[in-house]
Amino acid sequence: MSGPDIYERPLVLPVQYPESDGMPLAETDAHATQMAEIFHALRARYHDRPDVYVAMDNIIYYEEGEPKKWVSPDLYVVLGIPKRLRRVYKMWEEGRPPDVVFEVSSKGTKAEDLGSKQGLYAYLGVSEYFLVDPLGEYLDPPVQGMRLGADGYARMIGEPVSEKLGLVLRHTGSEMRLVERATGRVLPTMMEDHVRAARAEAAEREVALLKDEIERLKR
Repeated sequence: MSGPDIYERPLVLPVQYPESDGMPLAETDAHATQMAEIFHALRARYHDRPDVYVAMDNIIYYEEGEPKKWVSPDLYVVLGIPKRLRRVYKMWEEGRPPDVVFEVSSKGTKAEDLGSKQGLYAYLGVSEYFLVDPLGEYLDPPVQGMRLGADGYARMIGEPVSEKLGLVLRHTGSEMRLVERATGRVLPTMMEDHVRAARAEAAEREVALLKDEIERLKR
């Protein structure tokens, strides 16, 4: 009877990729609201597109086997991949970086947004990078866009435009709105969508009542 195999290979555990960075979603109500509004507008716009993925505040891992190589944008959009729920985004599995990244900048994040994150997004190949300061307190101008070129990011002049999404980023004084470049349509906010849905439901009820009344009068 032989003894234990002293040459048995050690157990290798799979690499763990945490799903949370442990940081709060946003610093203030204004920043959280702006993030939520951008997310809502983009999700609604691409609701019928199975090949557009819109994410908010989840982690992107960009080097396989290196769980410390990660970044967590406020929002990002990836074109040309299946729309499905993801716990994290692993670039080596998806085969591409985000096309567009949005950061809602604040006092505590401004330096990072304009420094290390900007450099990292350029390194990863993010085509368009947008910074939004909803209250206009930390960025001048309060909405800024950058487009990736051969020499890194170049600042967009004038009102930032996403060529990838066909959207203009327009600052109104207290928030940033997304405007369709081709049509000029302003993408609705959550409240605007809620009001529109409520009005449509009320109109349907009114039509149903009128139909019932017409049928009653025919008798």
